Amino acid sequence: MRDTANPNRTGRPGAWSDAWRFFRAFLRSPGTIGAVLPSSRHLAHRMLEGHDLEGGGVVVELGPGTGAFTRHIEPRLGAETQCLALELDPEASLRLQQRHPRIRVINDSAENLGSHLAAHGATRAGSIISGIPWAAMPPTLQETILGGIARLLAPEGRFSTFTYIQSPHTRRGAACATLLERLFGRVERSPMVWRNFPPAFVYHCEQPR
Repeated sequence: MRDTANPNRTGRPGAWSDAWRFFRAFLRSPGTIGAVLPSSRHLAHRMLEGHDLEGGGVVVELGPGTGAFTRHIEPRLGAETQCLALELDPEASLRLQQRHPRIRVINDSAENLGSHLAAHGATRAGSIISGIPWAAMPPTLQETILGGIARLLAPEGRFSTFTYIQSPHTRRGAACATLLERLFGRVERSPMVWRNFPPAFVYHCEQPR
């Protein structure tokens, strides 16, 4: 019998162990983990809308965690596309690199994205996909990281990040939304992804200022 009770269930081997690791990481460091379960494949599909992952250039994933988005990014990468993933948790970084050899996983903060792009021969990224929990960090750190993303995104590039249904009604969530409007000329909000826990939506951002 197929289990449809859990909207995050993927049916892939290791899904429950990933969820348990994610929950333990949340307990260790709730300030850097924005939820208690990994994101669903439905949210992953929304996140990747409009991204050209096949056409070469550089793709960046920030805060991949257990790889809820990574496993959907990797199969779509073109032969000439370079993909970097920055993950703060060292254990998660190691597991991600083992599971996704096509992607260069770096155990570091998104604050240092510019130096890692330069180390890999790039100045800008065409796609940046973020799982960072903005509503869990102070506005000053939001501004540092999002400001860097806007500077490092190619003029024709696309930046996508998600937030949970309640976040725009919090002080930090509202600060993030305001910052995105200031840093990008075009900000689109996706429909709500109800088949995620908690429900979430995506900000797709283009035209970095």
